[in-house]
Amino acid sequence: MEFCLHAWGANSYGQLGQGHVEDQSVPQTSTVAALQNRTVRAVSGGGGHSVMLTENGEVFVCGQNHRGQLGLGHTADVLTLHLCPSLSQRVTDVACGWDFTLLLTGEMADGVRITLY
Repeated sequence: MEFCLHAWGANSYGQLGQGHVEDQSVPQTSTVAALQNRTVRAVSGGGGHSVMLTENGEVFVCGQNHRGQLGLGHTADVLTLHLCPSLSQRVTDVACGWDFTLLLTGEMADGVRITLY
């Protein structure tokens, strides 16, 4: 099965991951080259940004970044999905607020270790 991301609605900051900032009133295919050969496990959206979590625990982000909510080390908006490279642990879940992102990391083994970013 081929993976396709369909997105629509407000896109003022590139949060739809389509490489532009025009709003979309019908579903459009988003640019998913960054996700090639990866399985997406979760998708979350904030006020103007989107986050995708892969089965391998990688995090991809796009959209508004004026408060650094994409975790890329800068505050420029991003119009297509980019890998968040600064993470040193495998991410297991993601949630977005208006202008922030929460990532859950941890291992469920003998003990439980949970880290929130």
